[in-house]
Amino acid sequence: MTSIKERKETRNETERTYLDCTLGDGTAIVEASFFANVPVKAGQVYAFKNMIAKVVREHIQIHKGRFGRVEENDTEVRDVNTKVDISAKSYVLDNGDGKE
Repeated sequence: MTSIKERKETRNETERTYLDCTLGDGTAIVEASFFANVPVKAGQVYAFKNMIAKVVREHIQIHKGRFGRVEENDTEVRDVNTKVDISAKSYVLDNGDGKE
C-alpha cells in the first residue's frame, strides 16, 4: 500500500467515508477504493484476495466486494514500480453494439 486518502461522499442523504488508495508492487501500481472500515495503512504489505476490478470514470480501480479479503502479509516489497500505472490508461467500455 503506497498511499491512502480519505474521501467522504453523500448518496441518498447518507454520508459514507471511503479510502482511496494506491496499491503497488514490483510490477505496477493501481488505484483502489475501499470503505473506511477496511483496516489498511500506507507502507504496510497486504495480500488482496477475491477483489473486483472495475472501470470507474474510464480507469481501472480495485474494489473489495462481498467476498474480498485484505490480509496483512510479511512479504518484503523492495521496490514499487511506479513507471507502470494500470489506472492511468483510459478504458472505454464496449456495450456490445459495435459503437463506443
